[in-house]
Amino acid sequence: MIYLPEGPSPAGRAFAKRYAVKNPAVYLFILLLYACSSTTTITGSWKNPSLQGKNYESIVVVALTSHAVAKSTVENDIAALLREYQVSVKRGIDILPPKLNNSDSDYVQVMNKLRDNGVDGILTISLLKEETESQYVPGGYSYDPFRFDYYRNF
Repeated sequence: MIYLPEGPSPAGRAFAKRYAVKNPAVYLFILLLYACSSTTTITGSWKNPSLQGKNYESIVVVALTSHAVAKSTVENDIAALLREYQVSVKRGIDILPPKLNNSDSDYVQVMNKLRDNGVDGILTISLLKEETESQYVPGGYSYDPFRFDYYRNF
């Protein structure tokens, strides 16, 4: 009897059972693929024991960008996803003023607007880093001394 390791899915294990006995090369190929797969393990975690969780009644989703179309799209999509989990969500574009800066008066104004709308949590989303990369691979030629029959004429 051939021992088969646990595969990623029942269909994969059924495939391996069906073909490994008939053709050992298939079994070895599947075993090689399984051995090369990556694994993810949590090596450690920490939770503050004094931290108590809070239930939020209503949250606002705020995309931190100056591009109005991108802001609206991101806030709509995230709000729709959260509503699928029965979370009361409001969009930041509907509540907050479009031009915000880091002054104290704007902070007070934002907090007052959030309290007036019954919001007790803020989910902020921001693009941290954007990279565009392109590579140029120059064309090459190969050396083939037998191509022109040069060495066959000796």
